[in-house]
Amino acid sequence: AEPAAAERLAGLCDGLPLALRVTAARLAGRPQWTLAAMGHELADEQGRLALLNVEDTGVSAALRLTVQQLPEPAARMFRALGLHTGSDLDRFAASALAGTTPAQASADLDRLAAAHLLTESVPGRWMPHDLVRLYARHLAPQADPEGLRRLLDHYLYTGLAADAAAEPGSQPCYSLPADAHRPASTREFEDRSAAFAWYEAERPALEGAVAAAAALGLHDRAWRLALVQWPSMLWRITDGWTPLLEAGLASAEHAGDLDAQSRTCALLGWILHEEGRDTEALVHLERAPALAAAAGDAISEAIAHVNLGAVLGGMGQTGRAGELMSRAVALADRTGHPATQVLTLQHLARHCLTSGQYAAALAHTARAASLVAPHAAVGRAELQILRGEALAGLGRVAEAADQFRSATRAADAAGFTEGSERAAQLLSRLAAGR
Repeated sequence: AEPAAAERLAGLCDGLPLALRVTAARLAGRPQWTLAAMGHELADEQGRLALLNVEDTGVSAALRLTVQQLPEPAARMFRALGLHTGSDLDRFAASALAGTTPAQASADLDRLAAAHLLTESVPGRWMPHDLVRLYARHLAPQADPEGLRRLLDHYLYTGLAADAAAEPGSQPCYSLPADAHRPASTREFEDRSAAFAWYEAERPALEGAVAAAAALGLHDRAWRLALVQWPSMLWRITDGWTPLLEAGLASAEHAGDLDAQSRTCALLGWILHEEGRDTEALVHLERAPALAAAAGDAISEAIAHVNLGAVLGGMGQTGRAGELMSRAVALADRTGHPATQVLTLQHLARHCLTSGQYAAALAHTARAASLVAPHAAVGRAELQILRGEALAGLGRVAEAADQFRSATRAADAAGFTEGSERAAQLLSRLAAGR
């Protein structure tokens, strides 16, 4: 008896009765084989493809018959699913793949689920069985050749919408390519938590999209797709983002886009620093400002100075860090771009706090508060926290406590859990006299 091997084998067959029968027939014809040996063969994708194609009575034939019986819109959707870069998808991604509307995509996905070709893994997200996915991939050459490009552009458009909900009022990490295909409809995110849920659900598909774009030579898409999840990267910074950003940087370099290289280097360097890889981090961080300057992008240059300064400050090089932060503020002021001005002032204020310059930190937060957008709830809460820390450093305890309480309320309202926890912690320390 091989109960564990049998369970694994059933999983590799997705529990599909026909797949299990074909596997059983193959085992019957190979009496010397164990269940574990068959499981090892099917663990390889090519092995499962072979299972699909056992004679004309195998799984492939059954799936072909099922697809042939579908209405054409649902059959077209099934073929398009073979182009998908992830394991599951929502109606918006499906509509991009098939070149239809989200409403029609929902109807087609429901029909595929009724035909037992998909399952609704969680509400609003559909997943094909593994063998079904392989069969759909086999049919992908028959799908609309523009489907994958539409999917990539769907992720770029949706990424901007998610970023605006996750970090309202912030500077987008990328602009759309000039020839980007606008989706029939872009998903709206009601709040920050919805945006972060989308990042988490789509992370495998986005990573696959970067690889797919690069393989097609669409490097202008690939580097942008690598940056789509930047809010998630900043708040879940040790979550293994380096390979994705390295792939994005390779595409930016392949495209010869200096600004793209600067943006990617600045973020990659920050991630590497947080992973404790400072030598590698500085290679990218030192490159980023010059790349942005060569591209003529003062906003990217300011952000690159901020990231380099923050890392150097953390390494104890406070003098140079302060110079870089001041340079970043000057560059941001030159652009007149409020979101960048707020970002650079916020980081300069944080630098002043760490070096005991509480009055200067307070002044920088006051100026930033006058520039922050009304809807930038996350940024406003962060400034209130910094202002509270500066006031506490100056001994103005009651005012500091008010700032921390305001920050907690603002962060809670914005779904900014990290900020709410930080403000509450600082308020507790203030009350304890620490």
